[in-house]
Amino acid sequence: MEVPSIENEDEWTKEEVTEAAEVASLRAEVAHAEEQLKQTEKDMKKAKSEALAAAASAKAKLTVSEQKAVEEAAAGKKKTDAPVKLAEAAQSQKTEILKAAQAAEKAALADEARRAEAAKKAAEAAQIAKAAKKAEAAKRIEEQKRLLAAKRAADMKKEAEEATKAEAAKKAARQAADEAKKAEDAKKAEEAKKVEAKDITGDVTKVGHDPVKKAQEEGKNTSEEAKKAEVVKKLEDEAPHKAEEIRKAKAEQKAPEAPKETREAAKKPADASKKTEGTEEVAIKSHEPQQVFYGNPKCQCIGFSGVQGNRLVMLGGNFVEFPGDLGSSCKAWDDGVHPACQAGTKPGKGKDWCAQPWCFVDPRKCNIQELPEMSTYLPTARYQKMPLFVSLSTCDKKPRTDVAGPLGLQKCSCIGFDNAPGTMKLQIGAASVTYPAETGGTCGAWDMDSNPLCAVKGEKPDFCTKKWCFVDPCSCDIGALPKVSAALFDVSFAGKKVYYSYETCGDMDVYTSNFNKVACVIEKSQDACSKKAHCSWKASKCLGKELVDKAVCGADAGATESAKENTKAPVIETQKSSAQQQGMFGAMMAGLLMSFSLV
Repeated sequence: MEVPSIENEDEWTKEEVTEAAEVASLRAEVAHAEEQLKQTEKDMKKAKSEALAAAASAKAKLTVSEQKAVEEAAAGKKKTDAPVKLAEAAQSQKTEILKAAQAAEKAALADEARRAEAAKKAAEAAQIAKAAKKAEAAKRIEEQKRLLAAKRAADMKKEAEEATKAEAAKKAARQAADEAKKAEDAKKAEEAKKVEAKDITGDVTKVGHDPVKKAQEEGKNTSEEAKKAEVVKKLEDEAPHKAEEIRKAKAEQKAPEAPKETREAAKKPADASKKTEGTEEVAIKSHEPQQVFYGNPKCQCIGFSGVQGNRLVMLGGNFVEFPGDLGSSCKAWDDGVHPACQAGTKPGKGKDWCAQPWCFVDPRKCNIQELPEMSTYLPTARYQKMPLFVSLSTCDKKPRTDVAGPLGLQKCSCIGFDNAPGTMKLQIGAASVTYPAETGGTCGAWDMDSNPLCAVKGEKPDFCTKKWCFVDPCSCDIGALPKVSAALFDVSFAGKKVYYSYETCGDMDVYTSNFNKVACVIEKSQDACSKKAHCSWKASKCLGKELVDKAVCGADAGATESAKENTKAPVIETQKSSAQQQGMFGAMMAGLLMSFSLV
């Protein structure tokens, strides 16, 4: 591992400092071993030089002695054999000195070799230790990276699961409302069938054919068809004059042909044929053509209805073939087509969201409570330079305004920005507490995960689990009026104080009376009410100025008052203020549409 630059040592981690110290220690050990090796080499060279000098000196001395002996012998000063003996002695001494010099040289070489081997082993050990430390450091770094990546993956998975749960909750809420509507429609349809059954004789006369004979001709001899034909025959018998007219018309081949829709209905099993307490009831399908519903007039479907062809939608990595007029009218387009809407799958054909009708819409022309969302189908498709938007609410033939949806009640919609990344500061008592940036943009129990009073272990205050959202007081027309927010007391919305409401989200307000000291409604006397500059006294109640003085609301007041007076207005009302009509969607949608129109 490379030692980090000293210039960046302020950015070192604890592990990096430890690893740097270990590397520095290894470098010092290697440098010391190299110094010892150099000193050993110097000592060996010195010993070798001294041994060679001694040998040369001895050799020089022997040569002089021999020369002297020869000279003495030549001069006749000694016996004849003296020079020989002297030379032999000198030669012997010379040999001994040479042996000693060779032994010293060998010893020096051996010592040098031992020192060199020791130095080599020390260097190798230092290198091995250094490599081991480096490998260990690299292993720790890789492990840290792996743990960090695993944590990030877990966080992303958690976020995806939370998003999926939130989307499922929204769909479940819509489906619950749809189920209630369907149950009511089914009840009314059943009553209509009973009324229609009472006049079945007249219907048979208009059709102009014998049901029993028709069933036999078409080969439809199922028990259900036979039962229907038998009941109709019985009704004919009760009105013999009408039945006789039908038979005469057939005999003379002058009986008019029944409409195509009636002929098709006769070929299919009866929609309702049952026995109840000994009596029989029968319902015959309407002779009118099936009506195609193109959504609420204030948010109509777009596209070419009835066009032949197909639309390829990428689902789960594979293309799924939908009809060519996909999304052009209100229809359960996913049912029987989407992989999850097949028989034997979940939720399955005809169940849950598979049976939910929807269509593509132009968001610029949608003026209903629950505004459309950008479609995940056909993401590259464009309608007038805009991506496709989808709406489920426009396909609801009888929308209800008394059911709290994700944006609260229609007459008191939530304001803010849903799914906005980031944070916002709310004043909770004396503390400034961080909440998600999307707080109050939709109905939710926003205090559960952020309010310090809800972070305690064990029993929590009741308000922690209650749903609420921020609302515009000038556009809120429900029984329980909204309250001034203490958490955003110094913040304004369109120049007005920020208000909140639990009631628009379908929950009871158990927070204000105990925890909101700036709320106007907690004051029970006119004197106490007048001490709060943002409050006004009216009809023995202390209320926020925006709820009393409509001049504070400006243009919004007219829209609210008009909504109150127009008691016969359609269920889905048109608001003059785009902000109150669109809630969280308002300015964000306007900017989005403008950006697409410039593409």
